[in-house]
Amino acid sequence: SGGSDRLQTLTESLLGHVAMFGQEGDGNWRHNLPGKPVFDLPTYLLFLLGVAICLRRVRQGPYLQLLVWTVVMLAPGVVATDEYPHYTRVMGIVPAVFLFPALGAEWLVGLVGRLVRRPLTSPLTALPALALATLTGLTTARDYFTIWGAQEDVFYAFSGEAAGAARLMRQLGDEPGRVFLLPYNFRLAPDYANRTVDFLYQGRAPYHFVRVEEASLPAGLPALLGSAREAVLFLWRGGEHGDADPKELLPFLLSRAGPKVEETLAPGYRLLRYRLDQPLPADLLAGERPANVRVGEQLLLRGWSAGPEPSDGRFWAAFHWETLARPRGDWSISLQVVGPDGAPYAQADR
Repeated sequence: SGGSDRLQTLTESLLGHVAMFGQEGDGNWRHNLPGKPVFDLPTYLLFLLGVAICLRRVRQGPYLQLLVWTVVMLAPGVVATDEYPHYTRVMGIVPAVFLFPALGAEWLVGLVGRLVRRPLTSPLTALPALALATLTGLTTARDYFTIWGAQEDVFYAFSGEAAGAARLMRQLGDEPGRVFLLPYNFRLAPDYANRTVDFLYQGRAPYHFVRVEEASLPAGLPALLGSAREAVLFLWRGGEHGDADPKELLPFLLSRAGPKVEETLAPGYRLLRYRLDQPLPADLLAGERPANVRVGEQLLLRGWSAGPEPSDGRFWAAFHWETLARPRGDWSISLQVVGPDGAPYAQADR
């Protein structure tokens, strides 16, 4: 069973790579306009004709070499079956694969010459090829410079958000009392590092890639902040780490240390700056008060904490939930702050 499954996967990968020439191309935004094949329709037909010519003349060395080159250089993409077709894995075919349409065009010109019983030596005979090259060039320029290059997915595929964050860090990074925090998803390795930021940032202020995990972040964040007087937090709006902090745990914890002094939207991220006036609590639910309130048959509110006391004009609240059964859908929480007379003062829905 395992062997047949692997054979089927390899077959599907092979067919996917064969189809990339004229039917369905690479779907990765980093490599291609998703789905765009290697050749447009007229060039693809010439490509097929060129392949047929090579197969017919396979006993001749140059044609055999062209076929072998293409097959061998397709192999890395075919055997890596996690994603197919995959243009960067088969870049080795480039020196050879574009010769096939040329062979097809040469044969076609010769056929027309034989039909009209005279060699096609006039410069006018080059007009169809020039027209095809012009059409292909214009459509390719439109696809890649007008359509592909303007897509948000391309921005994130090339780490545009990380490059933008690094540029801002360079502008702000001469202040030694400042620290930069860049969250990443807890599903990634604890020693994760964003190479784009590492390469582009050279300021004096320290920066940390922060693994957002409720169980460890509250206790570990004070050490990352050190003696800094200001924290600059980048909340990603998309890309690889768009879901790094879905509950906005970092803003919640930083707000416990001091007020937010700036919030700015930029391409790819939201910038939050906090003044650090007091130490952070090492426990997310410090001062938890028991509740044990059952919500239906799925959720139990075990406890809650709120503050600060006395009030400084800000208010925070943390809730300790336990799942009693697999939730049948998504849940939202509505927090209301009311006075002794029942008048509402604030409300937050998350």
